[in-house]
Amino acid sequence: MFKNYTKAEKRRFPFVAAMLAFPILQFLIFYVYLNFNTFVLAFTDIQGKFSLTNFQEIWKEWNNPTLLSLRTSLIHSIITWCCSTFLVFPVTILFTYALYKKVKGEMIFRVVFFLPGILGSVVMSTLFRYLLDGPVSEVMYKLGWISEDLYQMGFFFGGISFKTVLFYGCWLGFCGNIVVLTGAMSRIPAEVLEAAKLDGIGAMREFFQIVLPLVWPTISTLLIYSLAGFFTADYGTYLLTGLGNTEATTMGYYLFNYIYYVTQSGSTSGVHYPAAVGVCITLITMPVVLIIRYILEKHTDEIVY
Repeated sequence: MFKNYTKAEKRRFPFVAAMLAFPILQFLIFYVYLNFNTFVLAFTDIQGKFSLTNFQEIWKEWNNPTLLSLRTSLIHSIITWCCSTFLVFPVTILFTYALYKKVKGEMIFRVVFFLPGILGSVVMSTLFRYLLDGPVSEVMYKLGWISEDLYQMGFFFGGISFKTVLFYGCWLGFCGNIVVLTGAMSRIPAEVLEAAKLDGIGAMREFFQIVLPLVWPTISTLLIYSLAGFFTADYGTYLLTGLGNTEATTMGYYLFNYIYYVTQSGSTSGVHYPAAVGVCITLITMPVVLIIRYILEKHTDEIVY
């Protein structure tokens, strides 16, 4: 019933236990404990007693939005996710296929689109803001493409700030997905494509009938991942616009602002409300993600290559 381990295998037990201890401890603290504590905070008041006040506050905030609106944050998150998923993502797949087929200048494109993953979000957002409100804005103003008010105010304040954040978020998603999809396409056996070429298959049929089905598991994983982070992603809003921007707010930005101002005041009594928002987000996201995952996996064949 139980395997008889050799002495050499038993000597490795302490090493295996030590290697597993740290990730298990991380899981228990940062997943089990934090999620349990969030659930408890959502259903208690500042005295620690059971209460539904936090959820009542969510309903009140939804119907009577304050300056940093929960409703506006949700709408902006929906718009950004839809643009990233239904507009940018299909273009990303086609563009990755073009790079995979080694179109002219593909090495230059690879460097440009791999840079965000190499430099990191803080560096990229700083460069993006400096270039857009610096040389790019200067050139656009001199060419007459933007007004003087926009030139003086910049792209990260006022009504245009959300459009700027939307563009930046879609661009980052475009670059990040290219890295993952490139790895998936590079694993396709060359023999499969060579056989298809001998059969007279063109580029369009090769893409839709061979490449796309083979990388579909990766595509479905990326779609599920983006859907799971739909409510918590801020799409670089804080790094680009700072705190308190009511025009470019998203759900992730909304929660970050709330928790930041509460903790800066030196009190933790206000964390009950964002905990309740987090519970609501989980109750909405979990069934949606599971349903979409079931649908995608149902139409995904297990392919080993």
